[in-house]
Amino acid sequence: MLQPNTITEILGLQPSQSQLKGDVKRLSSGNLSAPREFGMWCYTKEVSTCLELDMRTLLDSIRGRNLKEIDGVEHAIFDLFIGLSDENYHVQESFECRLVNKALEKIYKLGLDIRITIT
Repeated sequence: MLQPNTITEILGLQPSQSQLKGDVKRLSSGNLSAPREFGMWCYTKEVSTCLELDMRTLLDSIRGRNLKEIDGVEHAIFDLFIGLSDENYHVQESFECRLVNKALEKIYKLGLDIRITIT
């Protein structure tokens, strides 16, 4: 079973969200939720300046090893979500982002698959 605290210790990052398989929580109605179907460890970072710079800084701060070798880890994903427009900003031109070899190597060594969503 995935132990979120183990992932936290290995990566040296506090998760934005985590849960243990079987966890329940009290809802605002006072009832208990259904037990969680799976364990999860998630870290979310909003880009503040430049995607490439922020990604490099994040990857440089992560220590650890191949996450898929840790007991209980079934999937390990570097999930990159790029929102190109919102109600206050619309991209008129193209968007460019460079994934340098060093970043790809670190992602590979951590055993992460890469999922990119652009919307």
